[in-house]
Amino acid sequence: TRSLNRALSRLRATGWFGSGDPRTDPKGGVYDRHEAGEDPNTRDITLEVRENPENNEGRTGNIRFAAGYNSAFGLVGMFELQQRNFDLADLPKSFEDLLGGTGLAGGGQQLRIRVSPSANRQSFMVEFKEPFVFGHEFGMGVRGYTSATSRESWDESRLGGSFFVDKVIDAFRFEVAYTGYEIKIRDI
Repeated sequence: TRSLNRALSRLRATGWFGSGDPRTDPKGGVYDRHEAGEDPNTRDITLEVRENPENNEGRTGNIRFAAGYNSAFGLVGMFELQQRNFDLADLPKSFEDLLGGTGLAGGGQQLRIRVSPSANRQSFMVEFKEPFVFGHEFGMGVRGYTSATSRESWDESRLGGSFFVDKVIDAFRFEVAYTGYEIKIRDI
């Protein structure tokens, strides 16, 4: 019962289901039904989830913009695209599929792309993660980045990547990663 309640809470916490209003939808779009199993000591549990396309909180993708000032790099900008329900295998069949959100969506994978330009530094990062590898409760992903920085006395470029495996246990996420990178210093 404790594991079932924890799983239901996790589903509700994704924000993908329900109306987002606990007064009208106290179950958050995730409903469970218990029925007697074949064995008198077991119960069959049926889960029903209801997506609400009108619910902005249930949207799985977002775009973020940010700007600021840093004493080391000057004026800094950031553009990030994140899709938490990405599907690498669902290629769009038309431009409308891509704009309408039906292409490259629905597989539960995660994609994040970040571009951060500034006066003295440019960086780019992309990350892809499969949260349930082959149906098992562990995730696997890759992350790559590049950056170029102009400092007062030298220029620096970095190119790197990571392969990682992670596991969520209750409120904690454990990650093991293999990371490699190359740093080049020039114009000293």
